[in-house]
Amino acid sequence: KAFQNALEIRERLARAEPDRVDYQRDLSVSYNKMGDLYRDLGQGEAARKAFQNALEIAERLARAEPDRADYQRDLSISYNKMGDLYRDLGQVEAAHDAYKKDLEIAERLTRAEPDRADYQWDLVVSLVRFADPALLGRALTILRTLDDAGSLNPDQRDLITRLEDQLARKS
Repeated sequence: KAFQNALEIRERLARAEPDRVDYQRDLSVSYNKMGDLYRDLGQGEAARKAFQNALEIAERLARAEPDRADYQRDLSISYNKMGDLYRDLGQVEAAHDAYKKDLEIAERLTRAEPDRADYQWDLVVSLVRFADPALLGRALTILRTLDDAGSLNPDQRDLITRLEDQLARKS
């Protein structure tokens, strides 16, 4: 109910002042939150619509200001969420396409600001989505570097062990 109320408020604000990019960005975030909720409830079509709305706004903002890293990151997250939904719905090709777009943005952001741990983490998440041993190995290398720098929280650190186990099974 709270997410729905927030979405309704943000829709009204965005309609009232469509040129306010902060309202548009907030609306995109609300659509993503609703999409997450719908996906968790098993409402695939409602989740797809919410994620698609978020993606359309993120694409528009990223096109309008391609040098804004926050808009690029929002777009990356939207592609990742669409990919997860497509994967859950068994639409493997669509999931792969969304993940590929997400990965391209994550790599670009990481190259532009290699010292940003959050961008490195986003890249790890993007690499893991492909389940390719070479990409998993690359993700593991990034995680170990982040861990050595003290930049991982305990949940993130657990991914190191999971990737090590996964790669050991694949070899």
